[in-house]
Amino acid sequence: MPLFKKSILRARKYQSPDGEINLDSARLKHWQDSFKRMADEGLEVPVAFDHSDDPTKTLPVTKAEYAKQLSAKNVVGKLADFELGSDADGEFAVLTLDIPDEEAAAKAEHNLVDISPVIHERFRDGQKTEWLDVF
Repeated sequence: MPLFKKSILRARKYQSPDGEINLDSARLKHWQDSFKRMADEGLEVPVAFDHSDDPTKTLPVTKAEYAKQLSAKNVVGKLADFELGSDADGEFAVLTLDIPDEEAAAKAEHNLVDISPVIHERFRDGQKTEWLDVF
C-alpha cells in the first residue's frame, strides 16, 4: 500500500500557528503547477510525521538528497502527485502520498498522524532556482 490519495486543504481561510492562511482556488492551482514543475526539475517533497523548527530540513529535495533522508527518523515517504478536486463545498487538494512502510502508510491514511503542509514563502534550490509560495 505505498501509494494512496489524501484529500486535504479545502479552499478557505485557516488559522495556523504562524497566522492566518488564505487558501483560494488560484493558490491551490499555483501549488499544483509548482509541484509539477518541481517534479520535472527532479525535486521531491518529503513526507514526515512531524514539522521541523529548522526550515532547512523541510525544503523539497533532489532525488539523491531524498534517498539520504530516508534514514531520518520522521521522514516516511514523499509526495508523489498533487491534483485538484471539487465538490459542492468547493475545491481542495488531492495528494498522492508514496509511503513505502505499510504501518506508516496506514497511520497516515487513517488520520492517526497529522498530514499538514509546510508552506514556504520562498526558497532557492540547489540549482539556484527560486520557488515562491510552495509546500
